[in-house]
Amino acid sequence: MKSPTAQQYVTWHKACELLAVGDRPISRNTLNRRRKACTAAGRWIEGLHWKVTESREIVYSRFLLEDWQQNYNNPARHQAAIETALKSLQKTA
Repeated sequence: MKSPTAQQYVTWHKACELLAVGDRPISRNTLNRRRKACTAAGRWIEGLHWKVTESREIVYSRFLLEDWQQNYNNPARHQAAIETALKSLQKTA
Protein backbone atom coordinates (compact mmCIF):
# COMPACT_ATOMS: atom_id res chain seq x y z
CA MET A 1 0.00 0.00 0.00
CA LYS A 2 1.38 3.38 -0.99
CA SER A 3 1.48 6.00 1.72
CA PRO A 4 0.03 9.41 0.94
CA THR A 5 2.63 12.12 1.37
CA ALA A 6 -0.11 14.69 0.94
CA GLN A 7 -3.74 13.87 0.49
CA GLN A 8 -4.51 14.14 -3.23
CA TYR A 9 -8.15 14.72 -4.11
CA VAL A 10 -9.59 14.06 -7.56
CA THR A 11 -12.75 15.12 -9.38
CA TRP A 12 -15.80 12.90 -9.78
CA HIS A 13 -14.66 12.03 -13.30
CA LYS A 14 -11.32 10.60 -12.12
CA ALA A 15 -13.04 8.90 -9.16
CA CYS A 16 -15.33 7.09 -11.61
CA GLU A 17 -12.25 5.84 -13.47
CA LEU A 18 -10.58 4.71 -10.24
CA LEU A 19 -13.66 2.71 -9.25
CA ALA A 20 -14.06 1.17 -12.69
CA VAL A 21 -15.49 -2.30 -13.14
CA GLY A 22 -12.96 -3.95 -15.42
CA ASP A 23 -11.98 -1.26 -17.90
CA ARG A 24 -15.35 0.50 -17.72
CA PRO A 25 -15.66 3.53 -15.41
CA ILE A 26 -18.69 3.67 -13.15
CA SER A 27 -21.24 6.41 -13.82
CA ARG A 28 -21.47 9.66 -11.88
CA ASN A 29 -24.84 8.53 -10.57
CA THR A 30 -23.34 5.26 -9.31
CA LEU A 31 -20.50 7.20 -7.66
CA ASN A 32 -22.99 9.44 -5.86
CA ARG A 33 -25.05 6.45 -4.69
CA ARG A 34 -21.90 4.66 -3.52
CA ARG A 35 -20.68 7.76 -1.65
CA LYS A 36 -23.98 8.12 0.17
CA ALA A 37 -24.30 4.41 0.98
CA CYS A 38 -20.69 3.97 2.09
CA THR A 39 -20.82 7.12 4.21
CA ALA A 40 -24.10 6.03 5.84
CA ALA A 41 -22.61 2.60 6.55
CA GLY A 42 -19.46 4.13 8.05
CA ARG A 43 -17.14 2.77 5.37
CA TRP A 44 -16.28 6.18 3.91
CA ILE A 45 -15.60 9.22 6.07
CA GLU A 46 -16.64 12.69 4.96
CA GLY A 47 -13.59 14.94 5.04
CA LEU A 48 -11.26 12.00 4.46
CA HIS A 49 -12.59 9.76 1.65
CA TRP A 50 -14.41 12.72 0.11
CA LYS A 51 -15.03 16.37 0.87
CA VAL A 52 -16.87 19.41 -0.43
CA THR A 53 -14.63 22.21 -1.68
CA GLU A 54 -15.25 25.93 -1.24
CA SER A 55 -16.74 25.96 -4.74
CA ARG A 56 -19.18 23.22 -3.57
CA GLU A 57 -17.60 20.53 -5.71
CA ILE A 58 -17.27 17.04 -4.23
CA VAL A 59 -13.74 15.66 -4.55
CA TYR A 60 -12.42 12.24 -3.60
CA SER A 61 -9.22 10.97 -1.99
CA ARG A 62 -7.31 9.12 -4.67
CA PHE A 63 -5.31 7.12 -2.10
CA LEU A 64 -8.36 5.94 -0.14
CA LEU A 65 -10.50 5.17 -3.20
CA GLU A 66 -7.73 3.06 -4.71
CA ASP A 67 -7.25 1.26 -1.41
CA TRP A 68 -10.99 0.77 -0.89
CA GLN A 69 -11.32 -0.67 -4.39
CA GLN A 70 -8.46 -3.08 -3.72
CA ASN A 71 -9.57 -4.04 -0.19
CA TYR A 72 -13.34 -3.96 -0.62
CA ASN A 73 -13.70 -7.36 1.07
CA ASN A 74 -11.06 -6.67 3.73
CA PRO A 75 -12.30 -3.82 5.98
CA ALA A 76 -9.45 -4.30 8.48
CA ARG A 77 -6.87 -3.69 5.77
CA HIS A 78 -8.73 -0.61 4.53
CA GLN A 79 -8.88 0.65 8.13
CA ALA A 80 -5.08 0.60 8.12
CA ALA A 81 -5.12 2.87 5.05
CA ILE A 82 -7.56 5.22 6.82
CA GLU A 83 -5.20 5.44 9.79
CA THR A 84 -2.27 6.15 7.44
CA ALA A 85 -4.26 8.94 5.76
CA LEU A 86 -5.22 10.41 9.14
CA LYS A 87 -1.57 10.44 10.25
CA SER A 88 -0.63 12.13 6.99
CA LEU A 89 -3.23 14.84 7.61
CA GLN A 90 -2.03 15.37 11.17
CA LYS A 91 1.53 15.93 9.93
CA THR A 92 0.37 18.65 7.54
CA ALA A 93 -1.81 20.39 10.15
